[in-house]
Formats: sequence, C-alpha cells, structure tokens
Amino acid sequence: MSQVFISYRQTDDEQKQCVRAFGERLRSSGIDVVLDQFFLDAKPGGPNETWAKWSSDRALETEHVLIIGTHLWFQCFEKKQPPGTGLGAACEADDIRQRIYEANGVIEHIRVVKAKRTKRCLMRAAQQRSTFGSTHHASPPLAISSPSVRARPFNGTCILNCLEPLY
Repeated sequence: MSQVFISYRQTDDEQKQCVRAFGERLRSSGIDVVLDQFFLDAKPGGPNETWAKWSSDRALETEHVLIIGTHLWFQCFEKKQPPGTGLGAACEADDIRQRIYEANGVIEHIRVVKAKRTKRCLMRAAQQRSTFGSTHHASPPLAISSPSVRARPFNGTCILNCLEPLY
C-alpha cells in the first residue's frame, strides 16, 4: 500500500483534532497515512532534521498527497499569508507547486479536500467508507491551481464528498 501525506494549515486545537480524526479514519481503512501528529506520537522530540525539511520531504516524496484545503492553506499556496504564519503549510505548498509544475500542471496523486468548515467536512468524510487502491474507476487528473477544484476520485476510488466552496 502506498503512503498518503496529509498537508494542512494548523490554525487551532479543534482543527488539529479534526485532521487527526480524519487521518485515523483513513488508517482504520488500511491506508498508510503520513501526518505530523502521528510522527510526533512516535517521536515526541520531532524530526532529527528541521520541521521544514521533514515537511518538504513528505510533500515531495510521498506518492499521494491529500490537502485539507481551507482558505488559510490556500493563502500559503498563493503566498498571501501574514509574515511568520503558516510556515509548515507554506513550505509544503511550495513543494506541491513544484510537483504540479513538473507534471505540466496536472497531477493524479494530489487531491484537495476543500472545506468551508474543516470540522464538519472532515467529520463527514471520516464517516464515509474510505478505500484506496480500487481500480474500477479511472482517476481523472487534477489541476490544483483551478479555483473550481473539488474533491475527486483518488487512486481510483472517490473517498471524499466535501464539495463545499471555500469561505
């Protein structure tokens, strides 16, 4: 089973808990999830390298990426966040941008969970059956820079139905 990295912009404890619950639900479905919170569980002191390197390596090297696409994450992607904020998400967004560039603007292994309200969206997604690896549906490409991006089939199976627009 390939790994799935979850990229998100940390905003508050409630949002972190929702992202964690979402990651746990994916794990319980047999998906190998890479999430900073899970890494800290295994290694409370954090990575030997900096968090910037850890985040960058995950965004660049993990086969699949799920982005919790709140408006604050997209601020980082667009380099419009206030100075000194969202540093991890900004680092990941830069690397994801590079992956998209290298794929000529369309990439099949990056998906966005677009959420107006992260908690409600992730809880709904976590309650749905989440499976990866099924090949009975083709996975269409996703151009992440499109303002109309929605959750789409990921690795052959549609696992998310969070189709709410951003704020």
